[in-house]
Amino acid sequence: MSRTKSLLAAGTFIGLVLITIMALGLGTLKAQPAGDANAAPESNAQPTASNDLTDEETIQAWKDYSTQLEQAVRALQERERIYQERLNTSNQTIVQLQDQINTNPAPPFFRNSDEHERQEHEGLEFGEFDD
Repeated sequence: MSRTKSLLAAGTFIGLVLITIMALGLGTLKAQPAGDANAAPESNAQPTASNDLTDEETIQAWKDYSTQLEQAVRALQERERIYQERLNTSNQTIVQLQDQINTNPAPPFFRNSDEHERQEHEGLEFGEFDD
């Protein structure tokens, strides 16, 4: 029985919410002029076609905008080329340093340290060190 009451209460609540939204929502749509409801927001970067511009002025504005975009794309492509060159140079440097590290013998400090550790381990095995 409580499940039925819960479903009835939920349905009533949803109905009230829908009726309220429809009443308030449809009222605000009627208050707006029909042309503004579907209008897209305009950006400042793009040329706008307004009633005071002629077709030729509008076309010229779009051509200017297109030229600006092309210049921006060229600048970005040039930056990408420079960054790619720097990245390739860096990668080559890393590979060269890794090759140098791999081909060069260990510095004397590490060689002496390895020999010293080996002698300590050998000494411990044969009982040469006293505590």
